[in-house]
Amino acid sequence: MGLSLSGNPFVRRHWVLLGIIVIMSVIYLCQEFFGEVFYGPWMPIPVLVVESWNRLLAGSAHAADWQQMSTMFTSAFLHGGLDHILLNMVFLWLFGALLTELLGKGAMIAIFLFTALTASLGQVLLNVESTIPFIGASGVVMGFEGAYFGLALRYALPNPHVWPLARPVAPIQLGVFAGVGVIYDLSSIAGASAAGIAYGAHIGGFIGGLAVALSLLPCPKSARRRF
Repeated sequence: MGLSLSGNPFVRRHWVLLGIIVIMSVIYLCQEFFGEVFYGPWMPIPVLVVESWNRLLAGSAHAADWQQMSTMFTSAFLHGGLDHILLNMVFLWLFGALLTELLGKGAMIAIFLFTALTASLGQVLLNVESTIPFIGASGVVMGFEGAYFGLALRYALPNPHVWPLARPVAPIQLGVFAGVGVIYDLSSIAGASAAGIAYGAHIGGFIGGLAVALSLLPCPKSARRRF
């Protein structure tokens, strides 16, 4: 007697998030196998994004400008190494699963897309004249963390229990943990440790997730309002 994944409550609840993780993993394998010829066109280049945006505003955009603007989203699926994707997938799963359980799959997808944009926007605004392409997967992870932090500030959430948490943790404590990463990023921007890391994407993603949680996200059915 076979086991039906579609009949598994866990899979039904989280299949979208699991699908995103699988897609990111496949893309990473393609990055490693095919090299930059595969993933190079998916990476935003700040100075080109600004130029394309200006042409869009002027009504003189071409297909290449639309392609360049699309990289603001596609960069969210790229990773810089094995350790990068492994760490990202743990936190993407943790906070993505919590958001799915609190708000549903549709809201989780909306947060993913919105924070992918704000993450790329943060990096572009921080480096408007840069000709160096960047990847933005960590920005979406920070977006999920920011959204959860905002929900924990605004609502009294149930204790999280999603793996890899060994035991329930107070939501506000988990939210503060997410915020610590942003504080580290802010302190790193002015230092030499900022080289080669898209801290602007981290901050842009977190601020985007926090802003949408504090202003738009509804109170989860399993929570109550703080204010």
